[in-house]
Amino acid sequence: KKNKKITPALLRLKLVRLATKGIPWAKVSDVELKRTGVSYTVNTVRYFQKKFGGRARLFIIMGSDAFKGFPKWRKAKEIVRSAKIAVAVRPGAERSLSSWPYISIPMKEIPLSSTDLRNQLKRSPSGLSKSVVRSIPIPVNVLKNLLKKKNFFHNYLTR
Repeated sequence: KKNKKITPALLRLKLVRLATKGIPWAKVSDVELKRTGVSYTVNTVRYFQKKFGGRARLFIIMGSDAFKGFPKWRKAKEIVRSAKIAVAVRPGAERSLSSWPYISIPMKEIPLSSTDLRNQLKRSPSGLSKSVVRSIPIPVNVLKNLLKKKNFFHNYLTR
């Protein structure tokens, strides 16, 4: 993703593991992190097809912002033939994001934007206000532990 600030891969992996903890059917993989060079989703889908054959149903979960750019992904048609695309849709987001097939995952409204979160962390790197903590949809004890780890979010979100 040229010229675009993205969250570091290890942080994304950790956050996905937190988000799927307790969901027995969800399996998180670090296969893309182990690859050298550029990693494309189509290569990951091919890897899991080969590994599991027809025994596994593959889902790619993404936000609606990412899905809007999906038609430009490498081999997008092959991806939708091989995996289900599940899109987390914010309240008030447009009903039909694309002519591409997808499963809609309705999201609870969170009264906090990522920009607001980054700004608060810039002002107070040691912690977040109680109202911010309550609006983040991960368990409070997990969030507190992450915040204690050398300004975990601050180091990544305020670069």
